[in-house]
Amino acid sequence: ITSAHGQLCAGECCFKCPFVHNFYPENAFATSVPTVSGISIISFFCCAFLLTSLLFESPQFPGNLIHHIEFGMLVFHLNQSLILAFPSQFICKDSITAATQGNSFACLLQGVVFIASIFYVNCYTAAYCVSLHLLLVWNNTSLSKYRSHLFAFVVVVSLGVAGSIAGMHGYASNGIMCTITAEEVMANDLFFWPLVTLSGPPYLLNFWTIYEMLRIQLASPLRANAPSSPSVLEAAAGSIRRSVLGRQMGSDAELDKYSSRDTISTQLDASSPVKERPKSYLGVAMERAAESVDNGLQRLKDIVTESGRPIAMCTVCIGLLGIDYDISNSTVNTFTSFIESPPDWTIDWFMCIMSHQSQTECARISVPKLSSKFVLQFGMYSSSAMGIIMFLIMAPKTWKLWRKHVI
Repeated sequence: ITSAHGQLCAGECCFKCPFVHNFYPENAFATSVPTVSGISIISFFCCAFLLTSLLFESPQFPGNLIHHIEFGMLVFHLNQSLILAFPSQFICKDSITAATQGNSFACLLQGVVFIASIFYVNCYTAAYCVSLHLLLVWNNTSLSKYRSHLFAFVVVVSLGVAGSIAGMHGYASNGIMCTITAEEVMANDLFFWPLVTLSGPPYLLNFWTIYEMLRIQLASPLRANAPSSPSVLEAAAGSIRRSVLGRQMGSDAELDKYSSRDTISTQLDASSPVKERPKSYLGVAMERAAESVDNGLQRLKDIVTESGRPIAMCTVCIGLLGIDYDISNSTVNTFTSFIESPPDWTIDWFMCIMSHQSQTECARISVPKLSSKFVLQFGMYSSSAMGIIMFLIMAPKTWKLWRKHVI
């Protein structure tokens, strides 16, 4: 088997494009391209809606970094959704020739935008995580002074990596769209290791942020809004004493004799109208204590929500793209290895094809040896759903903005 100019041939016989589909039943992936394109279009509109919603308010740093994350995803999904409109430019040039950056400028452009947008999104997600940590844990907003420097750094890194891969002729169709070809090891290393270096540490930093905020909050859950004297704990102890004495004495009047230090004087003039008895200082203290507990629980909820959002965003960006990249690359690697050292079963499969049996019939030989088509489809769909999942993550905040400014 020889590979040249996007074609894989054995003698005078060439494999149909996409090459991967030859080993599965005929039309097994017929709906894959429309589905990926459709999901990408929905994700595009989800990102556009989120970006529009965020423009209602101008959040302070680091919240405004989310604008850049959404913009990067918008470009990513727009680029991905074009495959249905121009399949001959992004998937197959003809029935036996796969699209590569050498035979399709559109393939080159899609690959560059694909890699650049991935780095743009992940760099700004990392910056958001680091800035949130500095703000919540260290009360430090120094990074806000370097927003223009951050933007320049992200753009240079994104375009630099994407352009370098193009210089290595590293873009080709994977059967769905133009991305990094598995055959170019250096191009894959240039994509993978910088992305892991930029995304991994900030992702782990989120857990430190949550730990520190919860530790501080749980160490003094009742401190905020508590009365200065007596303390909340003293008030609680006083409440217990009042409860016990109340059961023993049987009336508030008698109880007040034993707990006068906790009570505001309530003597009434016999000639004056009946007035509502003022609350004791202890009662006020206990109300404030209960309010403090509620506020503390609300703060805990806010901490988990606000800190959990960047973790969820990092998981979406790293996880879904990682799944797509891993499945796509491992699949392409499996098939391209056939060129150098075909496994034994490929001989049986090839003889089946040469005997003019149907592709579906011959797939009975190959399918048990390969990844399930559902695994491949899951990899295809994972990255295209990124915008939809991000919409679900941001939905509560977006709903509040729309209720405030529109509804």
